[in-house]
Amino acid sequence: MKNPVSSNQYKEMYEMMGINISDLRCVMADVESSPFQDVVDIKDEYLFRSPDPEKAWMDGCVCKENPHVTVLYGLMDNYEVEWNVKKVLEGWTVDEIKIETIEYFEGDDHYCVVGKVEVSEELLEGHQRLELLPHINTHAPYIPHVTIAYVQKDEGILSEVMKSLSKLENTTHKVTDINMGAKKRIIELKDVK
Repeated sequence: MKNPVSSNQYKEMYEMMGINISDLRCVMADVESSPFQDVVDIKDEYLFRSPDPEKAWMDGCVCKENPHVTVLYGLMDNYEVEWNVKKVLEGWTVDEIKIETIEYFEGDDHYCVVGKVEVSEELLEGHQRLELLPHINTHAPYIPHVTIAYVQKDEGILSEVMKSLSKLENTTHKVTDINMGAKKRIIELKDVK
């Protein structure tokens, strides 16, 4: 997967504006973890764990405990963000996501292996509704995906991991909740239906 344009490429510019990209908020659709627990088996020595505390999310196999699809990352936190998220998502729901293919993004010292998710009408609508709120578009274009694992930057490892995860291609996964990321404010689906 070609690496999309990212706000991280312009981190210095945002810092000059007083904006820390890491402090921006996100809305995620959690999906059932059991299919990933049953299918994903990556050797521990293949995994990449960032030594940088500012990149603590790069922690090996990340899909077994909290698999999710980001609906929108980049929400500004200088207003009643939770209330507004609930408001713009009122009447919106997404019941399931479909992983189409297994792909990867290349980092400086790792690969980020993802399940590229079909851009369904529901996901796109949720993304567009959230874009009505103050935000910074941190990744263009919107590529919904489930992050599966961060692996060592080695082509042999990457090839083996990609092959072992191919069984996730064309699989459908139930959405269980909508949450707001690191601050773990859960918006229960019953609240937005």
